[in-house]
Amino acid sequence: MSVQAARRGTIAAARRRTPPIVLTPQLSGVMWTPDLPPTSPSYGQAYHVQSASTGSTDYALGTHLSYGRFEVRSGDCWQQDIDFGNGYTGWGIHERSEVGGFIVAPDTHVWMSYSIRITPGSAPTDMPPELLYQGSPFCIEAAWHSTDSPDPNLGANPLPLVSSLQSNGLLAIQTRSYLQPNPNGDLLTQYTMNIMDGTWHRIVHHIIFYRTTGTLSGTGLLQSWLDGTSVFNTDGIRMGSAQINGPYWKFGIYRSHSTGTAVIAYANMEVATGATALQSRIATPLTMPTGFKGAIGGVKTYG
Repeated sequence: MSVQAARRGTIAAARRRTPPIVLTPQLSGVMWTPDLPPTSPSYGQAYHVQSASTGSTDYALGTHLSYGRFEVRSGDCWQQDIDFGNGYTGWGIHERSEVGGFIVAPDTHVWMSYSIRITPGSAPTDMPPELLYQGSPFCIEAAWHSTDSPDPNLGANPLPLVSSLQSNGLLAIQTRSYLQPNPNGDLLTQYTMNIMDGTWHRIVHHIIFYRTTGTLSGTGLLQSWLDGTSVFNTDGIRMGSAQINGPYWKFGIYRSHSTGTAVIAYANMEVATGATALQSRIATPLTMPTGFKGAIGGVKTYG
């Protein structure tokens, strides 16, 4: 039996589990549109779902209004990753439950505002099986991801901004730039947040990924607020990808293989462009969704 066939058997065995379903399941290949107020600039924004959900893994993503709960267990590989060998062979086994959408163009102000709750114990601890390629365990909870339209005149195409849950439980905000010596190499940690505590926290970001003209050409802006307090404010930062169309937004869980379970919940995910598009959310966030009471494995998930 080949290594890949053996791995497929392991994944299939993992999928035979039947946990209780208490949220609206979102299966791979469908869209999720958070139910935001019509006054929100993100009203109607839809996201593509990428998860291991196949009926027996409906815990991977459950939704209620603007609330989304993501869970990844050992062996939860997205079928497309398996089919195309993306993060499955060569780069080690990757596991995910995440959604993606909303492309932002170069030279554009973009704002994100959302609430997040990270279940204690969700940090990655298992060393990846192929250290040569991965080096250490990783768990990305959100990222601005490269598109498939690189500008060959600018070189590499890295992820410009990553929010990564570290093995020590801290959430690190990290950047890459096509101007750094190894654009697809190590992420540079700009700051960390200690929020893996099972309670809700509010995050707001204001970003320009990279400028194409002027004295700050090739650099960007990153401003961040946690629970209404400024935690980072730097202009002229090296942060940006060599792309024509710009990066797109993804959130959920994307990690190296782990024997543990990761659970992250989001609410009121808003992404909008404009110099002051979501500035008001720093002091005045959207009201959290109500009306859901439920549990998975005996743990209250919302309400």
